[in-house]
Amino acid sequence: MAIGGKTNEQILIETLEKRGLKQWWNPFQKNLLDEFSLGAICDALGKIGTNESLKILSQLAKARDVSRALKAKEAFKRIEERTNLSKS
Repeated sequence: MAIGGKTNEQILIETLEKRGLKQWWNPFQKNLLDEFSLGAICDALGKIGTNESLKILSQLAKARDVSRALKAKEAFKRIEERTNLSKS
């Protein structure tokens, strides 16, 4: 399904790029996603994401905030497992 020419996955990726990653050069960054919202987006990407999602999830997995990193790692792993199964 596409909304405004973008897939659901692309919309979720854009949201993570804008509000999921704390940018070191912007200490006054506002409107970061709360833990619940970030977890919901990572969970959704884990279910519907493709290789396109792996870049942002790997960046989140390196976050200093352990809870953010854990959710991203779980989603990354689910996407990899699903794509490897489809290749078999």
